[in-house]
This record gives sequence, C-alpha cells and structure tokens, in this order.
Amino acid sequence: MTNVAYLEYPTGMSGNMCLAEVLLDVGVPLAHLQAQLARLKLVKVYD
Repeated sequence: MTNVAYLEYPTGMSGNMCLAEVLLDVGVPLAHLQAQLARLKLVKVYD
C-alpha cells in the first residue's frame, strides 16, 4: 500500500518550508534543526 499526502496551501509553500515541516512532524527536535541551520551562517533568517 502506498502512502500519499496532499498539502493544500492557498497562499503557496516553498520547498524549504515543506522540508522543515516534514522534519518536525517526523520527530526531529526543533533545537536540533535550528542548530543545523545555524551552521549555514545565514543572516538570522530562521530566528
């Protein structure tokens, strides 16, 4: 059996938003995700 998920966002959704949502939904701790994003040394995009 195949699992299918349909995402409907009336205003749209970017790929990075979808990836972050999926990672959090499967149990990746928010603090870990934030720590990994901090390693990219972006200008506080994810605060």
